[in-house]
Amino acid sequence: MDAAATLSDTYESGGPLGTRGGPDDVPWGPESPLYAATYTPSCPAGHVQGGGECVPIEAWLRGRGFSSICTVDGHGGADALTVSGCGYAEGQATIVRAGTYREDVRPTTDRFALVAYPGERPVVSGADLVPPGGWTRRDGGVWRHTWDWSAQDNGNGERSGGRRREMVVVGGVVMLGVGGDRRPELADGQFWVEGSPSAPASVYLNPPGDVNPNTEVVEIGQRWQLFWPADAARGRCGASQRTGLLVAGMTFLHGTAPRQRFAVCLGAVRGTILESDIGWQNGGALDLSGASHTAMGNRIHDNGIEGAGGTRALDVVVAFNDIRRNGWADPAGRGHGGAGKFTRSRGLVVRNNVFSDNEVNGLWLDIHNRNAVVAANLFERNANTGLFLELFSDSTLVANNVCVENRVRPHDAPGTARLAGCLRLTDASANVVAFNTVVRASNAALIVFVDDRSLWPCDHDGDPACGAGEAPAGKNPLPPGPDGRPVRARDNVFFNNVLAARPVGPYTNTGGRRVAPRTSAVRVAVPDGGAGTVWAGNWAWAPQGAFGAYSTPSAETSDHAAWAGAVGEVGGGTFADPLAALCDTTHVAGVLCLAPGSPARGAAVAVPPSVAERFDAGPRRDAAVFHLTHDAWGVPRRWPADAGAGRSSRGAQ
Repeated sequence: MDAAATLSDTYESGGPLGTRGGPDDVPWGPESPLYAATYTPSCPAGHVQGGGECVPIEAWLRGRGFSSICTVDGHGGADALTVSGCGYAEGQATIVRAGTYREDVRPTTDRFALVAYPGERPVVSGADLVPPGGWTRRDGGVWRHTWDWSAQDNGNGERSGGRRREMVVVGGVVMLGVGGDRRPELADGQFWVEGSPSAPASVYLNPPGDVNPNTEVVEIGQRWQLFWPADAARGRCGASQRTGLLVAGMTFLHGTAPRQRFAVCLGAVRGTILESDIGWQNGGALDLSGASHTAMGNRIHDNGIEGAGGTRALDVVVAFNDIRRNGWADPAGRGHGGAGKFTRSRGLVVRNNVFSDNEVNGLWLDIHNRNAVVAANLFERNANTGLFLELFSDSTLVANNVCVENRVRPHDAPGTARLAGCLRLTDASANVVAFNTVVRASNAALIVFVDDRSLWPCDHDGDPACGAGEAPAGKNPLPPGPDGRPVRARDNVFFNNVLAARPVGPYTNTGGRRVAPRTSAVRVAVPDGGAGTVWAGNWAWAPQGAFGAYSTPSAETSDHAAWAGAVGEVGGGTFADPLAALCDTTHVAGVLCLAPGSPARGAAVAVPPSVAERFDAGPRRDAAVFHLTHDAWGVPRRWPADAGAGRSSRGAQ
């Protein structure tokens, strides 16, 4: 497939497991029947859903505390032609009519709202139009244009040297930039910039379908902070002090954010983004650094490095979003982003989202995340992992999630490929993983692993024991054990999960190395299985002739009794094949349904009483208890309950 097709393919069908696929699909994310949309076609133009009825957008805004209204219409007949023309005043809501607004929105006050006029699709774009007539034809279907735009640095984690952050868009299709000091052969849908990063001379373009760029709409990305508080300096969202910002119904396209920088920032505290579309950014889409933010009902898609994420996000809610196809510009899939990447968060709630077709990971809690609730999400066809808890991402509830068909990354070396899985915990402790359903997982459904980086605070003097001064803040946050050695993956609880792997045949990776994944449903590569870890009521399957349904650092087995003896599991077991456990494995509806004779039906063990006590009292504990006592659709579990995420009523299946 050529580069243009790769970047412009929007997968509107959603595929056999997608939210918009066929009649057997179960709606998830913004389409979920559990989600009550504000912007809904059931209301007339200019109206939104509020308080159970359709109300004018102005009334809805005033009810949220925005007493001043300014309307923007680029075609005239309103208060201003541009967003900046309305200015930024505290308590002001700017309503934007249809059109493309090529500007960056930089709020300077608290309690500012940017909202779309209901029934219309206003776009804030990071790209400027290229006037027609400047392109000259070269050999091989390539066109050249003198560089007439502002140069931007290359600090974006480029997939090849010299790849630029500027985005070139032809007829609405994003081109793929390639690097190098000399012009390479440009495939359909690629561009190359000649000259130094600070003083480029020209751009060469092979447009999709060999069209003439002089007769097409051509845009070039020049801005990356598309909604960004003015006080968030140096592209650091966490530096902002703005509170109470609201974005609703807007579309943000074609920003040039660098690696691990984002197009949209909600400020410091109580920011909200509803039912907006953030797509085709060079870097990241939505930065949720800060406290008490809410991101709900949004579509975050086709961003070059990552979708949503943040550093030090406190009590942030991410719910009912569709986050897919992010990571296409990640340098050889080195893991800079994916669908969502958070570091050092506290109290994060991620529920009822779709994480699909992302090129690095689905949801990635990268380092030092604590006390999160990750529940009732759909992870499908993500590369490497669906959900990844890494390096001291501790005290988190992972419940009622469905993960289907993660992918092994084509460039991964053998050791890395063997860590691909739908659910992966690396040196993460005191987590609860319960009532999840994993099907067709490449390599392994569930992986528990240790990473030598967790030894950083204890190996400065060459002795792995933690000595004086060898546990600085920011490294391993856990105190050493009684033997003086660092605490690693421990005290996790895994119960009532359905975990089914699938075979991955030997293949040659993109670096020319032969890779032979060794499939097992559950892989625990932790000394002694992780001190204090509890396994209960889990049901597993791996294909015939696989590495084993279960594996440890020293052995593999399909013998459930032997595994139980090794790790102390109570209840659960293996099943003959996925269809012996599930109604179907080709649609989410079937995955949610246990087969009539499934051994996992009515086989869930009781929730250990101590589990809820792991979470702070208050809203976080309430959320944890809810997701432990209800299924993925919010229906109370009936006891004897079923294992897995799906429908809780045995009679209804």
